Amino acid sequence: MNKRLSVLVIDDEEGIVEFLKQWLEAQGHRVTGETNPRLALRKIAINAYDVVLLDLIMPDANGLSMISEIRRLRPEAAVIVISAIVDARLAVVAMKEGGMDCLPKPINLPDLERTLKSIQRTAFSVPITIS
Repeated sequence: MNKRLSVLVIDDEEGIVEFLKQWLEAQGHRVTGETNPRLALRKIAINAYDVVLLDLIMPDANGLSMISEIRRLRPEAAVIVISAIVDARLAVVAMKEGGMDCLPKPINLPDLERTLKSIQRTAFSVPITIS
């Protein structure tokens, strides 16, 4: 059984935020969208999100720096990087900063779904103790 995830979508393009918000809500997740990176960081500081979908290249923010800030504010949150420009070097740097996955735009929804299911399995697994 899949658990609902609390997701924050951060992208400077309103259309992408709305598209992902609608798709994620249709999958049963609780979703907040934000186009302003500074406001997004404020939301992260006061809300416990399971997942942050982060556009790496935005006019008002450095996505790589934002990954570090998100990890500082919410180390338990999984950060999934999305970007129109994804090459191997950028993906490696994003992962070193604390990103869990790096998905190219336009987003392949089955790839996003696989990543979210992986997060669900690890975030909601209950360790078994044998006494």
